[in-house]
Amino acid sequence: MKYTKRFAGVILFLIAIVVYVMIKKNGLTLAWVQSNRLYFEQLVDGSYYFAVFSFIIFFVIAAALNIPVTILLTVSAGYFFGALPGALYAITGATVGSILSFLIYRYFLGEYVQKRYSKKLRAFNNAIEQYGAHYLLVLQLLPVTPTMLINIFAGLTKISFFTFFWTTAIGIAPGTLIYAVAGRQLAHLSSLNDLFSLLNVLLLLVLACLAFVPVIVRSLGIKMA
Repeated sequence: MKYTKRFAGVILFLIAIVVYVMIKKNGLTLAWVQSNRLYFEQLVDGSYYFAVFSFIIFFVIAAALNIPVTILLTVSAGYFFGALPGALYAITGATVGSILSFLIYRYFLGEYVQKRYSKKLRAFNNAIEQYGAHYLLVLQLLPVTPTMLINIFAGLTKISFFTFFWTTAIGIAPGTLIYAVAGRQLAHLSSLNDLFSLLNVLLLLVLACLAFVPVIVRSLGIKMA
């Protein structure tokens, strides 16, 4: 069983490299999406459900393998599908992709990573045991927390699959909606950095602070109803 897990882990790693190289080679950038805008508009108009399905599948792969194109995909979804539908499709793809990553580290690579980085993971493990879902939700809401690290660390803890699922879906929703709404200006963006306005960052930080309230209350020993 141990060798089977290691073999599966190697295969997944190789798949990640292949997909990443393909994306880099084809140049999946903001400029590329803008230059092919008419083609994608025609695809959505002519084969809407196929376009949605293809988008979600691609997003799942990118999220699961931590390929840095998810913001671009979210912005594109907001433009081609509309802000709310695009955000919903992006949340679906990101959540499923994160779940796959979570399961990979829990059932295939978890034992190896825990042994190798046990000291570094101790603080995270303790925080999860003490605060559980609230702590995980805060991490998902914070715009500066790498999603890959959340998936890895959560997969190495005893937190339940259902808890990881709902904290991920809810936690990524605000940021995803912001990017999808901003995607309506896709044709006029010169860089994705234009999306990182002070207002957007402050909004996400406020949401993270609100989610952190139960953690603070519990740490102070105050019982919640």
